[in-house]
Amino acid sequence: MYAEFEENYGLINHAMQIYDRAVKDIQDPDCKFECFNLHLAKTTQYFGLMSARQLFERAFGLLSGANLIQAGLRFAKLERKLGEIERARNIYVHLSQFCNPNSQVNQTKIFWSIWEKFEVHFGDQDSYTDLLRTKRSVELRYSSVVENFAMRDE
Repeated sequence: MYAEFEENYGLINHAMQIYDRAVKDIQDPDCKFECFNLHLAKTTQYFGLMSARQLFERAFGLLSGANLIQAGLRFAKLERKLGEIERARNIYVHLSQFCNPNSQVNQTKIFWSIWEKFEVHFGDQDSYTDLLRTKRSVELRYSSVVENFAMRDE
């Protein structure tokens, strides 16, 4: 309500600072993501898409789990729309470390599918090979984590 008051009767910059502080301070992941989306919408409305980039970049340090993956996919989509194919590819590479390819979580399956379609459309043989190499690397890292937990239980 405070940010809305600032939007209507005060300064937009003050409202943006309030939204920013709320995203940092909220502990509940779902509320944090909802607040992030509101902050993103207001930033885009008042300052344009280029300012949204900075907010997406900060989201990597603030969000976690499925919310991080969803925000990252939106960020990559924004970069594709802006014609920044290499930036979008780098976002996919960064997000891959949070997505176990063997997981049955729907968000993870969607991530790998989207990245593969991206490489088929925008990439070449080398970039597609890099995708497969990254996927195998992430699979190995997650499988070694599972093995370490299994050894610890014995």
